[in-house]
Amino acid sequence: MATTVSVNVSEFRQKFPAFADTTKYSDETLQADLDTAQLYISPKINRFVTQAQLKQMIYLLTAHLAETNTQLAKGNSNAGAIATSAHIDGVSVTVAIPESKSALDYFLNSTGYGRQLLALLTLLSKVGFYVGGQKENVFR
Repeated sequence: MATTVSVNVSEFRQKFPAFADTTKYSDETLQADLDTAQLYISPKINRFVTQAQLKQMIYLLTAHLAETNTQLAKGNSNAGAIATSAHIDGVSVTVAIPESKSALDYFLNSTGYGRQLLALLTLLSKVGFYVGGQKENVFR
């Protein structure tokens, strides 16, 4: 049976001080991101990770979502794109989209928090999320 971990906005703000500003990041907004992060991560993962690892995954995904939403609110829909060249007089900028193996990989690579989560998932999956001969998907 899957267990749950206790997560809350107050602890999230302590672990991720970049989100400490309650004016920029209201409790309600962060709670919505925290709730969404928990919807993304399947309860099946509890069989493979410690409660501390699961909590960190949820908080990293919350930070990733909060940062992504902040960028989208600023009109930046190219999060994760890398400027490869720029010109001043003609005002042209060339960007490259990082290579990704999947849509999830692309999504997580768009913020530093997502990259940290991807690294954690990659390290944990090296032992294999396999049960009964089938690979388990830790995201819903």
